[in-house]
Amino acid sequence: MALVALCGLPAAGKSLLCRQLQSLPGAHVVVVAFDEYLEPFGSKRALVAQADTPKAQRAALLAHIEALVHNPRQGEALLGIQCSACAGKPWSEETHLLLLDDTNYYRSMRHAVFQLARKYGLGYCQIFLTCPLEVALGRNEQRAENKVAEASIRSISAKLEAPHPQLFSWERFTYSFDTSAWEAAAQAQEAVLRNLHSMALLAAEHPPAPVVDRSEDKARARENTARSLLHALDLATRRTLSDFLATLPRADQKIFGQECNQIRRDHLTAAREQLSLLEEADSVQDIDSNCPFVQQCVEQLMKQFRQAYAQRQ
Repeated sequence: MALVALCGLPAAGKSLLCRQLQSLPGAHVVVVAFDEYLEPFGSKRALVAQADTPKAQRAALLAHIEALVHNPRQGEALLGIQCSACAGKPWSEETHLLLLDDTNYYRSMRHAVFQLARKYGLGYCQIFLTCPLEVALGRNEQRAENKVAEASIRSISAKLEAPHPQLFSWERFTYSFDTSAWEAAAQAQEAVLRNLHSMALLAAEHPPAPVVDRSEDKARARENTARSLLHALDLATRRTLSDFLATLPRADQKIFGQECNQIRRDHLTAAREQLSLLEEADSVQDIDSNCPFVQQCVEQLMKQFRQAYAQRQ
């Protein structure tokens, strides 16, 4: 069995993809749609209502998902879903896929699912649905119900931490594709769905290695990698801040500069948290401003600068 974490903006097409994967002949796919349990739309939100923060609610829901993995019959009752194909058997003995339909825009959200897979010896993979922000906003506006606030979609877009298999080895089973023209590309859909299904089954055949005690050398190497990346990122974000302020009217540069620098510092703090998810085998060669991880963070930071400045106008 494999746990499959979906990742992408609201209205990127995640729920549609889940339904299409479920309809594949021969596929054994169970979907847990987080929107059904979390605010503001969740019809089953009473299950996690005792948790008083969104983060606590997600943790409570993940605990129920663990119960589903450990004991399908008990999990079915808790979550109110049907896993008839499992017939009450341990999922580790079956070729089932459990899709977690959620934005999973923070890497830490996906890592929590990875840890669950590793705990039970299950495969882990993730599907990253890329979608231009304006396309997602347009689709959201066309929804008859359960519309997400535009500000929330923009915020998720600015904060989204895209998968980075080259740095985080636990993200190696990642399938990324653009859904902006998904509905129109009928012929391509079947090929993509088959590829996704094949990747998930391959991940099930290669579950993460169990946790082992790290040697001091490996822990030190991981810390050195994180430290080098943070140093490169600090320099790159300083240049990004300077470049952005240079595009503003002189009167705004001084006023907005302090706010931008705080955004930069918060961004570095978030990057430090991401790097805490490095596994012992993860390392990066030639760490500098051209490193993909650094470039990805800088692009995110520039988005946040622009969004914050636009809100001031």
